[in-house]
Amino acid sequence: MRKLIFLLIVCSCLSYSCSSDDSENIEEVVAKSNAELTKDALVPFAGTWSGSWTGEESLNLVGDTDSGTNTFVIASDGTLASGSSYSEFFENTRELVSVSLNEDGTFTFTYDNSAYSIVQFSDNIYSTTWYYADGSYGGRGNGSKG
Repeated sequence: MRKLIFLLIVCSCLSYSCSSDDSENIEEVVAKSNAELTKDALVPFAGTWSGSWTGEESLNLVGDTDSGTNTFVIASDGTLASGSSYSEFFENTRELVSVSLNEDGTFTFTYDNSAYSIVQFSDNIYSTTWYYADGSYGGRGNGSKG
């Protein structure tokens, strides 16, 4: 009888630990962990950054290239306080909406039009390669803190 009760307890614990709600909780924990890792990784780069970029010819710029400026502010706790990129050719500004940490230590900055850039920090300078929303190569840029 003891063995039967023990077996029922073990089976109950196993079925509870394998419920579908746990997989949702795990996804939430992973997402939160990634956000926390990004913030922790950005803390050393807190401050105001600005720079310039040049773009390649694209379907929108047949026979022409684009260039512009960008600025972003990283708060002392590692959160993105603000950011934008200005296009001289299109005469418009795109807002920076999110930052995420990549496995190789670079960061992906995503803009409100789904364009994104891969940013590498080194002390008080940064370099970036940006891409159109479809993933095609867009151009390069760099800048500094201060």
